[in-house]
Amino acid sequence: MNDYFKEERSASLTFWAMGHMAKGMGLALAFCLALGLLYAVIWGVGQLLPEQSKQMPSPYGQITTSLPFVA
Repeated sequence: MNDYFKEERSASLTFWAMGHMAKGMGLALAFCLALGLLYAVIWGVGQLLPEQSKQMPSPYGQITTSLPFVA
């Protein structure tokens, strides 16, 4: 066996662990980019909507109206 780098077991274990951490970092990056892309698509669709749809009254208007106080 030609071991040109004289790699020991601890060095091999270190590279294995670093490889798994790099893989996890890549998966986390892909997940964050997918969330950002989803947010951008939703924002883009919102920009295509007419201006009147953005000025509608709040759907919570009936909840916030003043009700007679009952003691």
